[in-house]
Amino acid sequence: MRQLLLLLARYRNFFVFLMLEAVALGLVFSKNTYQSASFFAFTSSVAATWNQGWEYFRQYLYLQKQNDVLAEENSLLLKRLTQRSRYTGVSDSLYINGYSFIAARVIQNSIAFQNNFLILDKGTDDGVQPGMGIITAQGVVGKVKSCTSRTALAYSFLHSDLSVSVRIKRIGVIGTLKWNRTNTTEANLLYVSQHEKVALGDTVITAGFNAVYPPDLPVGIISHISYSGATTEGNAFLNLKVRLFTNYATLSHVYIVKHPMANELKELQKQTLLPQAD
Repeated sequence: MRQLLLLLARYRNFFVFLMLEAVALGLVFSKNTYQSASFFAFTSSVAATWNQGWEYFRQYLYLQKQNDVLAEENSLLLKRLTQRSRYTGVSDSLYINGYSFIAARVIQNSIAFQNNFLILDKGTDDGVQPGMGIITAQGVVGKVKSCTSRTALAYSFLHSDLSVSVRIKRIGVIGTLKWNRTNTTEANLLYVSQHEKVALGDTVITAGFNAVYPPDLPVGIISHISYSGATTEGNAFLNLKVRLFTNYATLSHVYIVKHPMANELKELQKQTLLPQAD
């Protein structure tokens, strides 16, 4: 307290000047209409700028919460979309209507390796299990590898062990989509016969096999066609490349796919002894 009094005593002339200046300005603004209006306009502008800056800051603080809410709402919309069957008379099928989605945030993501992974902020406490598919509205993201109670480790689609069953939408032909390990925006579409009438720009969608990914989810468009593809057991296949819709470098929110029949289908398909794409 003594230090404060000494400071006031030392600078008393300056503080008196400030007080008298404030009184003088008050008299000027109160007795003169023009100066009063100018001062009011100035203070209003300063207050508006401050309020706008504070509102931007406040919105930034709540941005993550708003994104999480939007992700939850989008998961409900995805569920409704998958319940719209493509086929008349099977709208009550558990296989068609069984999909539900868990909104999750990407904690960690890699794209620079031949085998890439993601870590998500949802785990077994949220209903996540190994083998569940991961998507966005733009396409396939990956597949859950393992879980803790609150997090999940997932294969990225940019991984050598992951392949996805897809369909060329226009002609209905199925194939297998697999990352080519060189370009994060492109994948190879395998096992499409050379006699199929494939065209550049054809949309590629998920086939919905195994109930890992919902059917009819757009994943990309055909960007390259050539007849120098592989030959297997006498079958000649096209060399097809697909430009992917998903930007794996900017993933933030994703959706984990749940389906009550996924485990049953997986067990049945093991009995075929054939390699299966998801």
